[in-house]
Amino acid sequence: MTKPSLTYINLDAFPHQDPAFYLGVEEYYLKTSDSEYFLVWSCKPSVIIGKHQILANEIDLDYLQQEGISIARRFSGGGAVYADEHNLMYTFILNTNSKAQVFSEYLSKICEVFKSQYGLDVTYSGRNDLLLNGQKISGSSFYFYQNRLIFHGTLLYDVDLSKMSHVLHPDKIKLISKGVQSVSQRVCNLKDYINVPLSSIKKSLITAFCTNEIKVLPLAVIYPYQQALLNKEYIQGKKKQYNYHNQLNFKGGNIACDLLIKDGKIRDLAFSGDFFMLKDDDILIKELINIPYEKKEICDIVKASNISSCILEMDTATFTTLLVGGELKHE
Repeated sequence: MTKPSLTYINLDAFPHQDPAFYLGVEEYYLKTSDSEYFLVWSCKPSVIIGKHQILANEIDLDYLQQEGISIARRFSGGGAVYADEHNLMYTFILNTNSKAQVFSEYLSKICEVFKSQYGLDVTYSGRNDLLLNGQKISGSSFYFYQNRLIFHGTLLYDVDLSKMSHVLHPDKIKLISKGVQSVSQRVCNLKDYINVPLSSIKKSLITAFCTNEIKVLPLAVIYPYQQALLNKEYIQGKKKQYNYHNQLNFKGGNIACDLLIKDGKIRDLAFSGDFFMLKDDDILIKELINIPYEKKEICDIVKASNISSCILEMDTATFTTLLVGGELKHE
C-alpha cells in the first residue's frame, strides 16, 4: 500500500483538553479547506457520545459527575466511547464520498503499522473495529460534509478499563451479540502486549500517513466551532413529546424511532442509537414529515428514498418495520 500524503495537524501545544476542542479543530479544517489532514490527540477523562445517542441511556451520569469526567457529543454516528490521557484519538479529514474505501484502506494501514513496527497481529473486523487477540483496541466513526469525510477513532493504550466500565452502559443486546457481559470483557489495552511509550505509537502513525505538518493553529476562528460543541442543549439532546416508539437491532447497529402522530399524519420524528448516517439525517426526516401515517404510504416513501444510501446497512423492510411496527399511544 502506498503511503498517503496527508498534512499532520500538530496538537502537542494543546495536551489533554476537553474533547470539544479537538472536535472543533476537526470541523474547522473539514469545512474551511480542501486539503487532507491527519490528527492524533489525547484528551482529559471524557465520554464522547455519538450524534444520535440518548445521553441517559448510554452513561452513568451520577458516576460521571462524581469523577469529574467531561461529556462531548460528536457529529458522527456510532456508540459512546470513554477516553483519557492514556489512549490516542486519531482523525482523518479526506476528500472522498466513499466510506467503505476509507475504512478498508486506512484501518488496514493502521493494522500494517502495528504488524511491521510492533509485531502485533491487529485485524480489521466488523463495521468499525480493530481487534487484537479477539478483543477490541479501536472503534471508529465518520460523517460527511459535502464531498469531504471525517473518519475518526480511538486506540486503547493504557486506559482505565474499570472507569470505562463504570461510565458506559451500552445496550445489553449489543454486548450479548459480541459474546460478552461487560464493556471491560470486550476490550483490551495495547500496553498489555507491547512495552513502548504512547509517544512511540503516535510517531509511527504520523510517519505512516503524513508528509507535511501544521504547528500553529488559528485558535480565534476555531473557537466558535468548539463553543458550539459545548452547548448544553446539543450535548443533552432535545426533549420533545412523541406518541410512537419503536426500537430494533440490525446489521448496522441499534436504532430507535420516535414519532409525533397527529391528525393521522407524522408531524415530527427523531432517530436515536449507534447507527451511522450516510447522508444528512434532516434530508430523510423532511421526506417523512407531514405524510399520512399509513403503512403503504410510508413503504412507498422508504422505497423511493433508497434507505440503504441513507443509513449504513439498513434495508427497506427493516426501516418500514421500525416506523410502523412499534407502539402507538392514542390520546
